[in-house]
This record gives sequence, structure tokens and C-alpha cells, in this order.
Amino acid sequence: MDDNSFHFKFLGNLPSIESLREKVERLSERDWDEFKYRQQNIVGHKHTKTVPLIFDYKKKKNMVYHRLHDEFSGELTLVSEYLQSVGFPSGIRRANIVKLMAGQSISRHKDVGEFLESTHRLHIPIATNSGCRMVVEDQEQHFAYGEVWELDNTGKYHSFHNDGPTDRVHLIVDVKWNGAMLAA
Repeated sequence: MDDNSFHFKFLGNLPSIESLREKVERLSERDWDEFKYRQQNIVGHKHTKTVPLIFDYKKKKNMVYHRLHDEFSGELTLVSEYLQSVGFPSGIRRANIVKLMAGQSISRHKDVGEFLESTHRLHIPIATNSGCRMVVEDQEQHFAYGEVWELDNTGKYHSFHNDGPTDRVHLIVDVKWNGAMLAA
């Protein structure tokens, strides 16, 4: 790996995560079961459930705001403000709340595409346990509750594992890259 390459980069702890956690805990089974695109169309995601907030599943590069976007708009604003404070001046282009069921995994795969190559992928754990980990190439990392992690997994083999007794829930956001780089 060169000096600018990484798999995981810790960006800090998201302030005010409790509001986000409380809203996620209030999601109904209908909310979790309504959107099936990721489970049915993305390799290895059959043991996940997704609540899309901003997601263009037709890949037309549009920002499509889903039914629950307005419910979480305040929390997305807080995330955006935090990201600006740590060096991401651009806005959120995609946001999904993703649950990986207890005892399940997302199999090893590669993400590719122009959208992912032009954005930064960030994970913010809302619910986790010590059995949750992500593997990119040969490196493994656990993300703790409220932490903000940037992943560089586009074009790299990666997988997610939840070997714990509870579901893992992350807010996953893709932030448009305007060419500005974060300090290592």
C-alpha cells in the first residue's frame, strides 16, 4: 500500500448520537421490511435489512429521498456538520440505515463503480456488539457505537461479520469527494 492508501480511517466520535439511536429503535418491522433492493440485488446482502434515506437504486446518479428521509433529516444535518468539522466539506450523496442480523455475515465481495470511486464511504455504528467486525483485504476492524469510520473498500475484497447475539445497525453514508483530502 502507498502512503495515501488505507482500508479503515477513524474520524472520531459522532456527537449527539442518542437521537439517531432512539429514532432507529422506533423503526417498525414494516420500515425494515419495506425496501428489499439491497437484499435482492447486491451480492451477499440477503441477511441485511435496509432503511434507505437517500438512495438512487436505479443508478441514475440522482439523489432520491425516501419515505423516512424527513424523519432523519435533523440527524443527517448533524452528521454533515460533524463531517465538515473533520474535513469533508461536501454533502451526503447517499445515506442508508443497514441492519446485519445476529449471527450472519455479508460475504466477501468487491464494490465497483463510478459513484463509489467518487465518494467517501463512512460507517457510523448505531447498534453493535463485540462480535461485529469488518474485513477489508487482510485487515479486520471492529467499529464501536458512535464512532465514525471512513472505509476505502472500493475495488477491494471485503466482508462484514456479526458473530454476536444482537443485530448490528450502521448508518452508512457516502460523501461526495470534491478533491480535498483528509490529513492522515
